Amino acid sequence: MMYWLIVALLSLMYLHPLLKLLRLRESDSAQPYTPTALVVVPVRGAEDTFPQLLRALLEQDYQGRFEVRVVVDSPEDPAWQYLAQIDADTIQGVALESMGEHCSLKNSSLMQEASRIGDAEVMVCLDSDVIPPRHWLRTLINGLADEQVKASFGLRWYVPQDRRPASLLLHAWSQSAVLYHVGAKAVWAGSCAYKAEALPALTKRWEETISDGIPVSGVFRKEGWQIACVPLVLVTVSSTTMRDLIRFQTRQCWMARVHGVWLPVLFVTLLGTFFWCFSPFHAPGAFLFGWAFTFTGDYLVRDWLGSRAGVRVGFHPFDLVKVPLGSFISMWCCLAATFKKTVCWRGIWYQSGRRLNYAPWQVD
Repeated sequence: MMYWLIVALLSLMYLHPLLKLLRLRESDSAQPYTPTALVVVPVRGAEDTFPQLLRALLEQDYQGRFEVRVVVDSPEDPAWQYLAQIDADTIQGVALESMGEHCSLKNSSLMQEASRIGDAEVMVCLDSDVIPPRHWLRTLINGLADEQVKASFGLRWYVPQDRRPASLLLHAWSQSAVLYHVGAKAVWAGSCAYKAEALPALTKRWEETISDGIPVSGVFRKEGWQIACVPLVLVTVSSTTMRDLIRFQTRQCWMARVHGVWLPVLFVTLLGTFFWCFSPFHAPGAFLFGWAFTFTGDYLVRDWLGSRAGVRVGFHPFDLVKVPLGSFISMWCCLAATFKKTVCWRGIWYQSGRRLNYAPWQVD
């Protein structure tokens, strides 16, 4: 009976964000919402896809006026070489002039540009390792058409470049993260937009946090503002190793712990791992139901994301076991993050509420 109660609880927790995801629609505003926008792209170490990102920003079909500022923390960063090749007034490379001691470099970049927003009515944030489609800016800003909505965000989907188990597990993790962001309306800060009036409260919080996305929900709840999730999927084609996967997930868990959203993550992870580990021996019926439910849910999420992104990820035999195996890895990362005092992000070491060092980006 206990295992059936666990699988019922986990299924309900899974079903709620799944249904919200499947019902996501674009804003039905009668008139296009086209405020003046500032797009901020913090960069530390340009990815191979960085030139494609710059070209994609030049090809946006947004009808309003917008400017792109790429914020680079070091004059030695390779991003400057790519920026020098762009002959367009729309995109401007700017140096990060001040690095906060109690926040990440990314937050320092956002705070700097928020203070220089000028006459822009919206500030849009974009990670430097994605390639936005032509409708990206239009769709994201249109999510702000409602006066009560002060922030909108899209979703990231990791698509495996190869069939290595680690790449497939990262793909599965990203689909779980999508459900979390949709269900909790937790902003994914790699593709989001904020109205200018929300920036003073956000910058005050960014100044004392490592993550740029996790604290947003708390600020918005306190102010009584609404957040909109738009059906906009940015694809990252990825290939990873098991070592890098564990490092990445451990860092995500560490971020959740130091920013106070740790207990729900830990509870769901431990409960799921306990179920997958012991139910096959004590309640095989509950195990089979849970496996069939998550396999079907995983397919529905993959199909929805694929239809929005124009990418199809086919079936692989590893799909049959990736959810239970992913639970075990997530538990390991959660436990590691529980005792971890520091974390490294893009070559910079952080402690809870503090940056420990700085060095220019080094090419491996």
